[in-house]
Amino acid sequence: MERKTFNPLEWLDKPDQPVKVTEQSNYNTTTQLEDVERIIQDIEASRIDVTSAYSDWVNIGFAFADEFGETGRNLFHRVSQFHPEYSIQECDKQFDNCM
Repeated sequence: MERKTFNPLEWLDKPDQPVKVTEQSNYNTTTQLEDVERIIQDIEASRIDVTSAYSDWVNIGFAFADEFGETGRNLFHRVSQFHPEYSIQECDKQFDNCM
């Protein structure tokens, strides 16, 4: 009787088809910026403060910084401007921290 060497790969399930890996683009489509622009225009038209909670303000900053980079700074100011304690300097400082 011949002795076989154990190979754990023989016991693993093999996929029917090879897994296809797709790269995610680092560039944002114009559509994303256009969608955000429309939402900000609605906020500006209604003069709504969507940053009243500090955590919301910070999360918006992180989202804009992550999605749009430096382009997000202007968007962040436009959304932040309706908070009663809005300051250009503080808003810039917070966006710098988000970057």
